[in-house]
Amino acid sequence: MRDDQPCGDLTCLIDGPEGISPEWLASVTGRAWAEPHVTEIGAGRALLSRVFRVRDPDGHAVIVKLPTSDPVQLLTAVALDA
Repeated sequence: MRDDQPCGDLTCLIDGPEGISPEWLASVTGRAWAEPHVTEIGAGRALLSRVFRVRDPDGHAVIVKLPTSDPVQLLTAVALDA
């Protein structure tokens, strides 16, 4: 994500959990985030994605779904047009 562009276009896309930052969360949720704690959930259950629960100390939480990082699964997604 580029810091000089507002959210609402492709600048908000991230490709891994390392991109889940307080700044990114604020840009996509419209509220400030303090010290987000990221936990992968459903590991090994989703064929074409990775799912993360993100919580902050105030009790706010969101689910972030990202594409798989497995090259074979990515090829499967392309082949299936998924």
